[in-house]
Amino acid sequence: MDTVIYLVRHGESKGNKENRMRGRCDFPLTEEGERQARMLAMEAKEWGISAIFTSPLIRAKKTAEYIGRECGLIPEIDEGFHNMKLGEWEGKKMEWIEKNFPNEWKIWKTNPEELKLPGFESLSSIQERTYKTLKRRVEEFAGETFCVVSHRAVLKPLFARILRMETPYYWRLKMDTASYSRVVYNGDLFYIDLFNQIKHLKS
Repeated sequence: MDTVIYLVRHGESKGNKENRMRGRCDFPLTEEGERQARMLAMEAKEWGISAIFTSPLIRAKKTAEYIGRECGLIPEIDEGFHNMKLGEWEGKKMEWIEKNFPNEWKIWKTNPEELKLPGFESLSSIQERTYKTLKRRVEEFAGETFCVVSHRAVLKPLFARILRMETPYYWRLKMDTASYSRVVYNGDLFYIDLFNQIKHLKS
């Protein structure tokens, strides 16, 4: 039987609004992010999920909690879906990074898969851990439907792995805050049948 996975990006956070590199800085949801999460949760009632897994960061956990309340589930933290480490860049405004790391910033904006900095987790490493984590959860919930709430820098490499996209892939995928996508595992392979859905956010 098919296993269905809803992959969710958290609602807007303070770091998003202030144009900061987020990484593992624990930015809370903004007021708009809370609204997005509530609307997303209403949509999630129709998914028929039996479990919710979330990054440990508050912006993801809070989004997952909204979904959990509507679906009668308690989200479980899974470190495999934690956001990427950004070293010295974490929490910094993008203008500051561009000024102080001009060469590295150029790589980030053109070919982030090749960026290497102290304390910086590579996209290939993220891709490996998230795909491994997804496969483990699929084995655990074979034939069921579950939800993962995480971050753009986690989900993009995961989608690229599923689609076997070559680098550079990162900027070819657009994921809005509080968007969801759907992945299906049919016993032989993963495929994506819905991507970056945001119709629930429209007034």
